[in-house]
Amino acid sequence: MKFLLGVTLILPLLLAAETLRITDSSRSGSSALRRAALEFALTQKCEIHIDRMAAEDAAKKVDATSVDIAVFEEQDVPAKLKEKSGIFLGTEVLLLYVNVDNPLESLSAAEAGKIFSGLRPRWSEFGGRARSIHRVNLKTSSDFSGLDRELFKAHPAAEVLGVNTAHDVIKLVSADSDALGFAPFAPLGAKVKVLKIDRTLPTLENIKKRKYPLALSYRLYVVKSSSLAEKFVEFLKKDLRNQVRNDLWVP
Repeated sequence: MKFLLGVTLILPLLLAAETLRITDSSRSGSSALRRAALEFALTQKCEIHIDRMAAEDAAKKVDATSVDIAVFEEQDVPAKLKEKSGIFLGTEVLLLYVNVDNPLESLSAAEAGKIFSGLRPRWSEFGGRARSIHRVNLKTSSDFSGLDRELFKAHPAAEVLGVNTAHDVIKLVSADSDALGFAPFAPLGAKVKVLKIDRTLPTLENIKKRKYPLALSYRLYVVKSSSLAEKFVEFLKKDLRNQVRNDLWVP
């Protein structure tokens, strides 16, 4: 995850006897995981440090055993953890949205990457009409339009508009017949439709069978075993579906 910043969140600032260190290499950081960590820290009167960072940097911490718990996307799990099953947190499903007046129905993942990293792409290059593509993405703390970087293996073009939420993406696409939005799932407006990716729609069945390419599944691993780490894992298991997976798709 090359675009994530190494930002440290400390939960809470207490004079605690024990400290739990968590590294989170998910794309945007799970807000539900942070909420769960805060609740755990308050009930256990301990201190929790959550470091968000790129997967390769998180893997170095795992190799050095300088972290207690780590969150990775399944394809980024370092070799040291692959023999462990981990805890499945959920799947983030990413979609490409267009206006219903756009005749295009499908793109390949490679074409989507070309669009978001190109300078000024036109719909005609991908089987559509001879008009410019107005690209909309989510802001990130690092580059304001970076959701596509590790999925498409390319830096987004400067002309990509970055907005705050998936709902903002939907709103702009519904008002612009030449817009292409890239964001996690959000309720569709009357003027918005979802494109197939590699001829596949993001149905629950396709996601579960790993047929839809723009879906990222996350797992949590205990790197350094301790009584505090074990308590945190048990805390997560008790309310995993409602609390931790709140912002992810659940099978």
